[in-house]
Amino acid sequence: MHSDIPPITVAVSEGFRLIGESHSGGYRLLAAGKIKAVKSGRSTRLIYSSLIDHVASLPAAVFRTPEAA
Repeated sequence: MHSDIPPITVAVSEGFRLIGESHSGGYRLLAAGKIKAVKSGRSTRLIYSSLIDHVASLPAAVFRTPEAA
């Protein structure tokens, strides 16, 4: 497999790890339709692009400069 080609699907546990979600939090995202999954035989696989889309949809982090002491 070529390392420069992103995967099409990833295992559920790997996908949740990639986006920093717990098991229950990841399944809440699936139930809400925010990430997508497919079945391959008995395996459930997460669609990699849906993980990317979900993270891209999150609000940007805002940082403040520390106040002088």
